Amino acid sequence: MKTVAVFFEEAGTFAYPFTKKKYIRHIAQLGEAIEACGANFRVVRHQSSYLGSGEFAQSWELRDGEVIETGPVKADVIFDKGLFSSDGTIPVLNCQEINEICTNKYKTFQLFSDYSPQTYLVNSQDEFFDALSSIPGQYKVVKPVDGLEARNVHIGDDEFLKKQHCPYPFLVQEFLDSRSGIPGIVNGVHDFRVALLNGEIVHSIVRTPASGKLVASVTEGGEMRVVEIEL
Repeated sequence: MKTVAVFFEEAGTFAYPFTKKKYIRHIAQLGEAIEACGANFRVVRHQSSYLGSGEFAQSWELRDGEVIETGPVKADVIFDKGLFSSDGTIPVLNCQEINEICTNKYKTFQLFSDYSPQTYLVNSQDEFFDALSSIPGQYKVVKPVDGLEARNVHIGDDEFLKKQHCPYPFLVQEFLDSRSGIPGIVNGVHDFRVALLNGEIVHSIVRTPASGKLVASVTEGGEMRVVEIEL
C-alpha cells in the first residue's frame, strides 16, 4: 500500500498547524479522503527528519482528533505544506512555483484575469481611493498581496475600508456578493471552490463565514465541508 505524507516545516508534534484543534480536524479529513482511495496517510515534519529516498525518521497519524506518533515512515508521495527540499527520488506535490501562484494574489489575478474579480494593486492612499471609486457595488475587498488564511482581509463599504490599517502595497478587489447562496448546496454568504485537473472536476469545497461576518475562512471562525462532485 502506498503512503502519502503531508510535510510541515515546523518541528514538534504540536507545532503549526496543530496548535489549534480545528486544524487537526481538517488535516484528519484530508487523511480520511486519502485512505478512502486505498493509501496510508502520515504527517511528517522538518527537513532534518528526512533521511532520503522518501524515508523520514518520524511520522504521525491522526485518529479520533488525536495526533499519534507512528515512528519512521517511507513516503511514496509528499504533499508539501512547508519548504521541503527534495532529493528527486519521490514525487512532490504543491511545489514552490504553485505555492507562489496561490499565495500571491496579484500574480493569480495576472495569470487568470479573465476569471478573476476586478482587482487593483495600490501603493498609495491616492491609488487606494481611486480603486475604491472604480469598483462598482457597495462592498469591496481589501487584502494583502501575499498571504494565507484570510489574514488582514477586510470586506466592507468604502468608509469602513478607509479605517483599516493596511500596509502598502495591497489589493483592492470587487466583492462578489454570494449572500443569495447556491440552491441545494449552501445558504447565504459562502466561498465555493472547485478543483479541476485536465478539465475534470476532482474536488470541491464550500466555506461559510462565522455568524455576522463576510470573510469565509476557517481561521476566522468559519466552517468548511466537501461538496460531492455529483451535485
